[in-house]
Amino acid sequence: MKPALIFFLSLVASVFAPLTASAGDVRVRFIGIEQEIGKVYAALFDSAAAHEAGERMAGQDAIAVKAGVEMVFADLPPGTYSMRAFHDLNGNGELDRSFVGKPKEPYGFSRNARGRFGPPSFDEVSFELNEEGATLEVRLH
Repeated sequence: MKPALIFFLSLVASVFAPLTASAGDVRVRFIGIEQEIGKVYAALFDSAAAHEAGERMAGQDAIAVKAGVEMVFADLPPGTYSMRAFHDLNGNGELDRSFVGKPKEPYGFSRNARGRFGPPSFDEVSFELNEEGATLEVRLH
């Protein structure tokens, strides 16, 4: 290939490179863990529709530790996300609820949002992820 053509192609590539979306990581620290039993389960949602339907795009779990639990959701495309988590105290893999639907185990959401008569909306819990990544601290109540 001629040097002029190689230079031109590399110039075009450098102009369009910033337009491609890079992957980022969501780093989450869960705090407020009062008992070192069970696991902390976390779910990540990539849209309002997925958040409302409970259709997670990724999930993780970790052994509960009073000092806090850290998780990393790696190589995600930039966008708007939400997160919800709970501390499974009895090891059944579910967020236990009372007969009226109130959670009986500690739980939390991104942006530490709290719902009044049910879980908070996507707008209340959503956060932006760019190629630099995002760091969250979620308190379990």
